[in-house]
Amino acid sequence: MSRKILFVLLMALLTATLMAGCGNEKTQPAAGMIKVETQKVQEKSEAIEVSLQIPVISGLRDTSLQTELNDTFAQKALELKKNLEAQAREDQKNQGELFHTYSVVTSFTVPYNKNGLLSINVEYGTYTGGAHGMTYRETLNIDTESGKKLQIGDFFKPDENYRMLVTQEIKKQIEANRDMYFPDALDTLKPIEQDQPFYIGGDDHIVVYYGLYEIAPFAAGMPEFKIPAAHPQAG
Repeated sequence: MSRKILFVLLMALLTATLMAGCGNEKTQPAAGMIKVETQKVQEKSEAIEVSLQIPVISGLRDTSLQTELNDTFAQKALELKKNLEAQAREDQKNQGELFHTYSVVTSFTVPYNKNGLLSINVEYGTYTGGAHGMTYRETLNIDTESGKKLQIGDFFKPDENYRMLVTQEIKKQIEANRDMYFPDALDTLKPIEQDQPFYIGGDDHIVVYYGLYEIAPFAAGMPEFKIPAAHPQAG
């Protein structure tokens, strides 16, 4: 067999081997490619106005977890819409001309998405009359490499009493702006729990927050406290 024919056969075999290997390879998203896009739902009727902005994550290595998270975001928003729609129709029937259109609004922000960490704040708001509506917030903090959902203790060393440290810092910040909070806020503030709501605010801090009316009047919104903290090792 000539060298030319042998060379052609070897190249063909090598090409076939490489193609077979590529077909079985599981591709992974490149680092930093986590995206959070928006699914919108807009509806309007005499009974209710609906404006939903639902986060949709893409790029997680764990696609099963990604589907679970996206399904949860959608289900919570749509369930809120469904329940308020039913209430609006019932109240419209009972109140007649006195009825005013209800509304449901959801929105989200992504305060942090880098260094293997992702933080998403989702706010759920409803209005059924009166001076103002009501809003609550839920936050997802996740290690995008391992898929671990992060709690506040993950941002402190194992031997640190983070509950005491964070609570003391919150009290210090309340003391500096007493007029923003209820008069008894310092006396009634309890040490934070492991599931204390927070989001990742930057490379060197987290932001602990409280819901409406928890420690301050409505005008203060959801009080937030910037807390110095180290990031957990991604992965």
